[in-house]
Amino acid sequence: MLLKERDFEAVALEPMTEEFDEVRLGAGLSHKIAATLSGTGWIGRNALVITKPFGSAVWLTTALTDAPLETGMPVDESQCGSCAACVESCPWTRKYIKRAARRKL
Repeated sequence: MLLKERDFEAVALEPMTEEFDEVRLGAGLSHKIAATLSGTGWIGRNALVITKPFGSAVWLTTALTDAPLETGMPVDESQCGSCAACVESCPWTRKYIKRAARRKL
């Protein structure tokens, strides 16, 4: 890792960690929360991290380090506004919304 070559402590936490808890369906560190805190993006209506340049087409890896890296401003709120393109284009979501709408009738 480049940071270690420069004498910084660093560890990369890949998307699928061995610490995954199959009961809680989670791991010790949320890559989504790390992404929002670092200013990388926000959690969209599709429950994925949305970034301005790539939308939700990202694969997250979190790096923990003592290197003095510059970060973005944390993103506290969704920036989707009235956009629901991800929900409208997702076949599973459309099916779920239709099923939920039928239950309300």
